[in-house]
Amino acid sequence: MKDTKLAALLRTFSAGEFAELGKFVSSPYHRKRNLDDLFEILKPFYPDFDGSKFTNEYVYEKLYPGKKFGDARSDSLLKTLTSELFMLCKELLIQLELKENESFKKYLLLTQLRKRKLTNEFLKESVTARKRFEIPGGEVKDFLEKYFITNPLTEFYIDANDFSNSYEMIILQSEYIAAASLTKSLRFSHQKKAAEEGYNLTTRSNLSESLINHLDMESLIKELKENKSDFYPYIGISYLSHLLVKDKNDESHYFKLKELLFKHDDLYSHSEKYIFFSMLCTFGNEMFAERREKKYSRGVLEIYMKMIETGLYKFSQTDFFQIGLFRGMLIQARHCGEYEWMKHLIDNYINELHPDQRENMRLYSLGQYYFGIGEFGKALASLITLKSDYFLYKKIRRICYSGYTIHLAITRRHFRCWTV
Repeated sequence: MKDTKLAALLRTFSAGEFAELGKFVSSPYHRKRNLDDLFEILKPFYPDFDGSKFTNEYVYEKLYPGKKFGDARSDSLLKTLTSELFMLCKELLIQLELKENESFKKYLLLTQLRKRKLTNEFLKESVTARKRFEIPGGEVKDFLEKYFITNPLTEFYIDANDFSNSYEMIILQSEYIAAASLTKSLRFSHQKKAAEEGYNLTTRSNLSESLINHLDMESLIKELKENKSDFYPYIGISYLSHLLVKDKNDESHYFKLKELLFKHDDLYSHSEKYIFFSMLCTFGNEMFAERREKKYSRGVLEIYMKMIETGLYKFSQTDFFQIGLFRGMLIQARHCGEYEWMKHLIDNYINELHPDQRENMRLYSLGQYYFGIGEFGKALASLITLKSDYFLYKKIRRICYSGYTIHLAITRRHFRCWTV
């Protein structure tokens, strides 16, 4: 029993979700047969669904007192019951996801109200549905959610012979699906780069690349801007991020994207802004790696500072601060001579890293900080005690133990090899 797909799924349920499952099982609406007894037998095994008692024999004999488990009939019956409970669990997963998607729920409701010709109720619900159009959002899902909302509205106006409003809905439908398509296709270049360079994968011929290759994107962006289209910043930002990959030697794309993002960052969700700003920093560091002029480093540091100021240093509130991003901020601040900000970062954000990474990064960070302010003894004392459990630290320990420690502590030029 412990190795079944039902047990594997049940282990993923939170306490609240498991309680919801109990209500779900008790409802006659969802089930083909009564599964209350089976659920009550399984309930004490939550959340591990393990142990010596958690066997087919135990479950079957608790379900049917006085009967023995072992023949084909008993095995088949238990499999049928657990299979039905498994299907019910999957049905609950659908409901849980639906609860999180208000736009799709509204689309389903409006569709049903229209089909039933409940006009007054449809108009009432459509008022709140239309408010979704006013909410900014540049993710593909944002455009698709709005696209789905326009579907029942279009059909409603056609049924009412209101061709003016129906045509406006058709225009919106076309705009939202086009925006979703363009956004996804433009961002494919980043996914391609990650696949080919990170995983050595080969990209086949595909519609997304063909679409972008055959579009006059410059002309499109210009027209959207001139017409003051609501879609301009979304498509413009996606296009500039695409150009960062396709034409990474042209630094103007970087500066244009940074300017447009800073101007329109209120149009995106937290996670979307985190992705864009992280991407900007990555490309900024790549493009300007060989240029030690402070104007370039300062530009990247400005983005890092904005991420800290606005809480964009984590993908979500429940995530940890990524160690690579933390280190990047630290190095850039040191290079720009922002030692006070470095100390602020160390003192206030080190505990937001994963617990397994905090102490090592604290030592590493203090080494960077003390070296920056000229306290080389303290810098060396911090760096020499690092553990080699993260690849960024391995070079440091190898250098320290190979006889070059003194040189590294004295000259800034040699220190750079610690931070490659």
